[in-house]
Parts: sequence; C-alpha cells; structure tokens
Amino acid sequence: MSDHDAVANLLIYSHSFWPAVGGVETYARELAEGVAADERFRITVVTHTKQVGPDPEWKLGIFRWPSLRKLWRLVRAADVVFAAGPSLAPMIFATLARKPFVVEHHGYQAICPNGLLLNKIRGGVCAEAFRNKRYGECRRCVQADRGQVRALVQIVLTFLRRWLCRRAYAHVAVSDHVRKRHDLEGMRVIYHGIPDPPPLTATGTTESNGETVHFGYVGRLVEEKGLPLLVAAVENLRSRGFPHRLSFIGDGPLRDSLRAQVEAAGLMREVSFTGLLEGPALQRATAELDVVVMPSVWEETAGLAAMEQMMRGRAVLAADIGGLGEVVGDGGVKFRPFDSENLAERMAELTSPEFRSSVGGAARARAIRLFRLDRMVSDHKFLFLEAAGRHRRRKLNAD
Repeated sequence: MSDHDAVANLLIYSHSFWPAVGGVETYARELAEGVAADERFRITVVTHTKQVGPDPEWKLGIFRWPSLRKLWRLVRAADVVFAAGPSLAPMIFATLARKPFVVEHHGYQAICPNGLLLNKIRGGVCAEAFRNKRYGECRRCVQADRGQVRALVQIVLTFLRRWLCRRAYAHVAVSDHVRKRHDLEGMRVIYHGIPDPPPLTATGTTESNGETVHFGYVGRLVEEKGLPLLVAAVENLRSRGFPHRLSFIGDGPLRDSLRAQVEAAGLMREVSFTGLLEGPALQRATAELDVVVMPSVWEETAGLAAMEQMMRGRAVLAADIGGLGEVVGDGGVKFRPFDSENLAERMAELTSPEFRSSVGGAARARAIRLFRLDRMVSDHKFLFLEAAGRHRRRKLNAD
C-alpha cells in the first residue's frame, strides 16, 4: 500500500469552529468536511468553541475544550496535526510527540505581537518591527491597548510561536502576501475555497435607469477595517451628486463612533446600520447590495468576504493592500489605501450599471479559477498525505 492509499489519522486544531460564525470558522468546517469525505482520512477536530445543540452527522469526531491530558492523547494518536493558526498547544504537543504538524497562517501571530501588523502608536501598517528586532516598538504598540505586563507576555509568546513554527513540517499561507511576510521554510500558498453558489443574474437591485446605487460593507465594525474612510467617501460622493445608499451589515465596537460620524456629516438618510445578521437575513441583506466595499487599513491576509462576493459575480471595491489587493486582482476595482477621495472616485465609477456588470463578470471568472472549494480541499489533502507518509517512513526506520 502506498503512502497515498493508507488511512491517515488527521487532527485538525481550530480554536474557533462551528457553530461560531466567521471566516476562520467557516473555512475550518468546510476543510474538515471536505477531507472527511475521503476514505483515506480519519478526522478529529479539537476546538475551544462551545457546542450549541447536537453536532451534525459528520464523519469526524469533535472534542470541545479538551483537557491538556486529553489533547496530548489525541496528538499522540494522530499521524498529522493541522493547526488553523499558530496555536501554541498543538504545536508544543506535536513537537514533543515527534508528529509532523502543518500550520496555516491566516493572521500575523507568528511575526507580530498584536497579530495584525498594525502600529497602534503611529497608525498604519507596521514596518515589521518584530522581524527587524525593534522589540521596544513592539512593547509600546501592544502596551497602548493591553498594558505593560500583557505587552511583555505577547512578545515572549511571539518568540515561542516563531520558534515552534520553524519546527513544522510545512506551512500554508492563505495568500502570496502572507508567504512573503512570514518567510518561513516550507511555506506554500493555498487560497481559501468558496462553495459555488448560483451566479447572480443581475448585480444587486439597481436597474440601468439611474436609480440609487446600493453600496455595502459586510463584516465586523472594527478599527482595522477602515470604516471611517468609507463614511468620508460617502460624504464626498454626495457632494458630487451621485445618488447612493450605504449599508453597514454587521456589528462591533466601532458602531457608536461610526453612527456619530454619520450624524455629524448629515448622512443619516443615506447610511443605515443593520446590526448583526446571520443565516437567511444576512443572505437577503447582501443580495440587495450592488457593490461590496472593503476599505481595510490593515494588510488583510486574504479577504474571504471578497472571495465570497466575487464567486457570486458581484462587484467588489477594495483597498489595494496586503492579501486583499492580491485576492481581488483583476477581478474587482481597487483604490489607494487610506485615501477617502480616491475611494469616492472609484465609487462614482461604479455607479455605471455597465461597468458594474463587467466587473462582476471578471470577479466571477477569477473566483472560479482560483477560489474553488474542491481545489482548496484537494491541495490540503495532498499536503496531509505527504506529511503522513513521512511519519510512517520515520516509524518504520525507527523500528
């Protein structure tokens, strides 16, 4: 029996998992389900997400909040450990048990103490202070949010993560941008995969008769998403005389300050806040949008929300920054990050129905080419079987 025919025991460690809602949670679930459908794998999922109701009838075992002793036993029973993010516990146990482990990087926790590559002192993207050994700058940055003790702890943990990552069998980067930022040996790029929904027959709800264009942001209302820029751009767009609406679909700590900014600009008639939506309500709200706007001011590692909208054939307008700019590529419209005036200019261009339609078509074509779910699952399976084969050969040699 070849390495690719033998059954591999795979442990997937995802701190967040179903039924929690979010990009990482969705990705981890779809990957686990896709791999479990292959009879060459036996899947165990470890997560710190609490169970709500019975788990679906998956071909995998789920252990929620296991003790360290239980986690150690699960790691020892595995042929390969996969960590969805550089979590310390699975990497430490896999190293001690001499099991090959694969780390997927969908953030910057292995190269930045705050995990975002954001400079909280000066603002904007961090110039890789940790990798360039400017640890005092890292301390001041984290200390601004979390205090001095927490800052020192985060710096120590980043050293530990980086040390453990160098002992991984392989690394998965969710974009080429992430690969370059981390610069870890054995790192390969595997884009997220998106289930293929029926393509939109029309973009959003706007017809070609000059009606109001519906722009929208979908996600958490947090600092790094650059949402004040979007409000400023809408104010600019109004001054240009373009009819428009803007919906913030989601919730988060920035909600109250965004509302205050909207009220101060006199934009309450044009801008709405839906709050947190899930399931059918979220699908209905996003289906009403003509353009999805992603004005991030941090280097997004990939932009899962952009991929989802592109797969639906919807026009995406995104900051040309980090992995987000890479993902959108030639399948969307990009603007200069941090530049609300340039964002308003691009929004004005997208009030043209013909232009939106062409952008949506290009988005769909790019998504089909790069972001299919079966491609993501297949690439991961190949990597897991490769690692499991190495583990078996090492055991045979030891015996």
